[in-house]
Amino acid sequence: MKNYEIRVFPKIADDGSTYWTACYPSVPGCIGGGDTVEEAISDAKENLEVYLERPFQKIVYLMMHHAQ
Repeated sequence: MKNYEIRVFPKIADDGSTYWTACYPSVPGCIGGGDTVEEAISDAKENLEVYLERPFQKIVYLMMHHAQ
């Protein structure tokens, strides 16, 4: 698999907790999130794998996965 640049951003809630978002800038809509950097990256990698394996189902999967 080609190497894709991944970026990770924190979001700090009003209560002081941090939620992390990871994204691939070159793959629109391919993101992940979690309570730790590692969780966010793992989630984004899983979504990237699905995106690359099933290009025709990628949008539906990502929408359903992140609606949780």
